[in-house]
Amino acid sequence: PFTCRPHTTHLYSKVPASCWPIVYSAEYNITFMGLEKLHPFDSGKWGKVIGFLRDEKLVTEETLVGAVEATEEDLLVVHTRRYLNKLK
Repeated sequence: PFTCRPHTTHLYSKVPASCWPIVYSAEYNITFMGLEKLHPFDSGKWGKVIGFLRDEKLVTEETLVGAVEATEEDLLVVHTRRYLNKLK
Protein backbone atom coordinates (compact mmCIF):
# COMPACT_ATOMS: atom_id res chain seq x y z
CA PRO A 1 0.00 0.00 0.00
CA PHE A 2 1.03 3.57 -0.66
CA THR A 3 1.99 5.55 2.41
CA CYS A 4 2.85 9.18 2.51
CA ARG A 5 5.15 10.49 5.16
CA PRO A 6 5.68 14.20 5.56
CA HIS A 7 9.10 15.48 4.65
CA THR A 8 11.01 17.44 7.23
CA THR A 9 13.52 20.24 7.02
CA HIS A 10 16.31 21.41 9.27
CA LEU A 11 16.68 24.74 7.50
CA TYR A 12 14.44 26.63 9.89
CA SER A 13 16.07 27.85 13.04
CA LYS A 14 15.11 30.33 15.69
CA VAL A 15 16.85 33.62 15.14
CA PRO A 16 18.44 34.95 18.34
CA ALA A 17 17.15 38.32 19.53
CA SER A 18 20.65 39.70 18.86
CA CYS A 19 20.35 38.93 15.12
CA TRP A 20 18.38 40.37 12.25
CA PRO A 21 16.32 37.73 10.42
CA ILE A 22 18.50 38.19 7.31
CA VAL A 23 20.03 35.02 5.87
CA TYR A 24 23.09 35.68 3.75
CA SER A 25 26.05 33.91 2.20
CA ALA A 26 28.76 35.39 -0.02
CA GLU A 27 28.02 32.44 -2.36
CA TYR A 28 24.83 34.29 -3.39
CA ASN A 29 27.02 36.58 -5.51
CA ILE A 30 27.46 34.67 -8.74
CA THR A 31 30.35 35.56 -11.04
CA PHE A 32 31.90 33.77 -14.00
CA MET A 33 34.74 35.44 -15.91
CA GLY A 34 32.80 38.70 -16.21
CA LEU A 35 29.92 37.07 -18.11
CA GLU A 36 27.53 38.07 -15.33
CA LYS A 37 27.75 41.64 -16.67
CA LEU A 38 25.92 40.47 -19.80
CA HIS A 39 22.99 39.08 -17.83
CA PRO A 40 19.95 41.35 -17.40
CA PHE A 41 19.80 40.66 -13.64
CA ASP A 42 22.44 41.87 -11.20
CA SER A 43 23.93 38.63 -9.86
CA GLY A 44 25.85 40.53 -7.18
CA LYS A 45 22.91 42.48 -5.81
CA TRP A 46 22.73 40.60 -2.52
CA GLY A 47 26.35 41.37 -1.75
CA LYS A 48 25.71 45.02 -2.57
CA VAL A 49 22.71 45.11 -0.22
CA ILE A 50 24.70 43.53 2.61
CA GLY A 51 27.62 45.86 1.86
CA PHE A 52 25.31 48.87 2.13
CA LEU A 53 23.84 47.60 5.42
CA ARG A 54 27.37 47.04 6.78
CA ASP A 55 28.57 50.48 5.63
CA GLU A 56 25.61 52.06 7.41
CA LYS A 57 26.46 50.03 10.53
CA LEU A 58 23.04 48.36 10.42
CA VAL A 59 24.41 44.80 10.37
CA THR A 60 27.63 42.98 11.26
CA GLU A 61 28.75 39.38 10.74
CA GLU A 62 27.40 38.65 14.22
CA THR A 63 23.91 40.00 13.46
CA LEU A 64 23.42 38.09 10.19
CA VAL A 65 22.10 34.53 10.06
CA GLY A 66 24.39 32.21 8.10
CA ALA A 67 22.89 30.32 5.18
CA VAL A 68 22.68 26.52 5.21
CA GLU A 69 22.56 24.59 1.94
CA ALA A 70 19.28 22.76 1.38
CA THR A 71 19.40 18.98 1.19
CA GLU A 72 17.15 16.94 -1.09
CA GLU A 73 14.96 16.19 1.94
CA ASP A 74 14.62 19.93 2.56
CA LEU A 75 13.61 20.53 -1.07
CA LEU A 76 11.01 17.76 -0.87
CA VAL A 77 9.13 19.80 1.74
CA VAL A 78 8.00 22.14 -1.05
CA HIS A 79 8.75 20.30 -4.33
CA THR A 80 7.79 16.89 -5.70
CA ARG A 81 10.45 14.26 -6.32
CA ARG A 82 9.38 14.26 -9.97
CA TYR A 83 10.17 17.96 -10.27
CA LEU A 84 13.56 17.57 -8.57
CA ASN A 85 14.43 14.65 -10.88
CA LYS A 86 13.71 16.86 -13.90
CA LEU A 87 16.31 19.34 -12.65
CA LYS A 88 19.08 16.71 -12.54
